[in-house]
Amino acid sequence: AAGALTYLRGGDPGAITHAAAMALKNLLGLACDPVAGLVEVPCVKRNVIGAVGAAAASERPWRCSVKISKLPLRIEPGLVALLCAWFYFDPAGTFLPFVCAAALHEAGHLAMLLWLRQPVHSLCLGLQGAVLRTGPLRYRDELLAAAAGPAMNLALLLAFSRTLPRFALVNFCLLAYNLLPFYPLDGGRLLRAVLRTLLPLRAAVWAERGVCLLCGALLLACAGYLTLCWHAGPWPLLVCLLLGLGGCRNEEI
Repeated sequence: AAGALTYLRGGDPGAITHAAAMALKNLLGLACDPVAGLVEVPCVKRNVIGAVGAAAASERPWRCSVKISKLPLRIEPGLVALLCAWFYFDPAGTFLPFVCAAALHEAGHLAMLLWLRQPVHSLCLGLQGAVLRTGPLRYRDELLAAAAGPAMNLALLLAFSRTLPRFALVNFCLLAYNLLPFYPLDGGRLLRAVLRTLLPLRAAVWAERGVCLLCGALLLACAGYLTLCWHAGPWPLLVCLLLGLGGCRNEEI
C-alpha cells in the first residue's frame, strides 16, 4: 500500500522501494533488531511510526465525540431584566426581530463548530452577548468559528433588505456590534486569531492592544457626540462602558 501510494504520487522506483521497506520494517522482526552489535535499526523509525499513530488516535475522539445534547445553559439576570424592559418599552417593534437575528447568529457559530468537529461544553447568555464554551481551538478554527456568526447576519441582511427592512436593520446592527475589535466579541476574536497567526506572540499582543485602544477612543468620541449633540441619552456611553468592562475582564495573553 505504501509503494502504491508513492507510485500514485509520481514517485520513482527507488522511492517506491524505500516506502515499501519503511512500511515492512515497522511490522516485521523484533522491536530493535541487532545489526553488528547495534540496536538502532529500526528502533528510531518504529518510534516515529508509533508517534504518528498515537497522534492520529488522539485526534479520533475529538473528531467523533461532538455532543450538543443536554448543553448546559446559563442566563445572567442582567440579560433577563434588559430583555423584559425591551419587550415592555418597544415602540419600534424590534424585540422579536432582534431575538430571531441573535438566535440565528449563535446558530451560525454552533454550526461552524460542529462542522469543525469541536466539542461545545456550555452556552452562557449575558449582557455582552452569548458565549459558547468549547475545547482548545487552533487559531484557524477560532477564525472560522468567530466569523460564522457575523457571516450569518450579513447573509440575512442581504436576503431580507427589501422584504423585511426592520429585520435587516437589526441584523446590520448586530453585524456592526459583533465586528468591533474588542475581546470577547467576534471582531476581537478575529483580530486575535489573525495577529497571533501572522506575528510573534508578544508583537501580536501589543498590536491587539493598540488597535483596541484606537478603536475604543474613536468609539468613545462618537458616543459622546451622539449623547451631547444628538441628545441620544446615556445609551451610547453605556454601551462603551460595557465594552470596556468586558475587555478588562477578559484580558488575557
